Amino acid sequence: MKLIKSNYLFVHSFIFISVILFFNVTCDGQQLTQEVKCREISFKLPANWNYKNQEIQKGKVFQTSCWEKTGDRSLQIQQVYEDLDLNEYADFIEQSLNHSEIFQNSSFGELKSGNFQGHPTKESFFHGEYMGHSYWGKFFVFNLSNVAYLVLFQGEEAFAHSKLLRSILNSFSIRGSQTDRIGLVKSIVPKDWKTVKIENIGTISIPPTMELRDDNSFVALVADRARDALAPKIRIQMKKSKLIFQPKGQNKMIKGSFDEYSRILINVTNDVSGDYYSQRSDLSEEEIQTLNDYYLSEISTGMKAFHAKIVRWYPFEVRKINGKGAFRIAYIRQLGNSKPVSVQEYVFFNHGKKIDITLSYRQTEKDKWEKDFSNVINTFRLSTKNN
Repeated sequence: MKLIKSNYLFVHSFIFISVILFFNVTCDGQQLTQEVKCREISFKLPANWNYKNQEIQKGKVFQTSCWEKTGDRSLQIQQVYEDLDLNEYADFIEQSLNHSEIFQNSSFGELKSGNFQGHPTKESFFHGEYMGHSYWGKFFVFNLSNVAYLVLFQGEEAFAHSKLLRSILNSFSIRGSQTDRIGLVKSIVPKDWKTVKIENIGTISIPPTMELRDDNSFVALVADRARDALAPKIRIQMKKSKLIFQPKGQNKMIKGSFDEYSRILINVTNDVSGDYYSQRSDLSEEEIQTLNDYYLSEISTGMKAFHAKIVRWYPFEVRKINGKGAFRIAYIRQLGNSKPVSVQEYVFFNHGKKIDITLSYRQTEKDKWEKDFSNVINTFRLSTKNN
């Protein structure tokens, strides 16, 4: 990678800011009153934040450093005028942080795929201690229009789930993006994907590696029999999904199609319970924690009925998909000694209807499914009459 020098400078300027912040006290209640612009990006910050734009490498690498004047929170944005391999870019940032004095003892989470304004990302969490002060942060990288972007923030753990951070990220506008705000994602559907209508709800697009399960196929009949047999024994309500997408070839029992596991399940029920929360962008940390605890408890209880367990739980989030609020619940589950499965569930509430879209695949097969599945959810659109 040709960014060793520029990223080295990035890390050192970030460390300088962090040293200042570790000795201050955070205050909440900030309003976003100042606009920051640097090259392709503009966003808003509270009045009690400072920022500095820098040209790290002439004509190629630019950086914006932001920090609270009297707090322990900071935000870094880097723009590199080159399309980069995201895995290499993310790995290099992690290595650079690990070689710094402050962050050398940090614990980093697994590098994961994510999404920012409809653009696939690679992201990681990190946390640690320096001079008796705890810190917690996250960074993510993505490409857009031949520019690679890095966004990194750090502070106390509550900052990552705070209204303030969500507001700052929501204010991001990137030139060349399909959106002006993170809440108004407009995903571009690849030409070879198939758009499927969900009756009286909307549409969703599926990659060519998946197929809609035929209700008359052998796979569907076996699943129905299994569900009917299990339901009385585990004493929980088991509903058949409205739509089930599976690896292509399983309807016709094509050899090899059952070697991999992935599913996209869509359920629609009558429910208005989440309308209020899903459409709010100002949920308090207490409300988010309450919803997190509720879903963790509900899903854990359901898992036990199948002798399965949650091996990793990701923090509950409220996201916006094509302008519509949605709950995001993500975790890794395991049944007995079988291979762990990554699960993401998006819950939409719309005019008395609850729409659950669940995407899952084996962790060992994430190289095949992860990128496409991160885009699938952004193709979901409610029909106009339902909006």
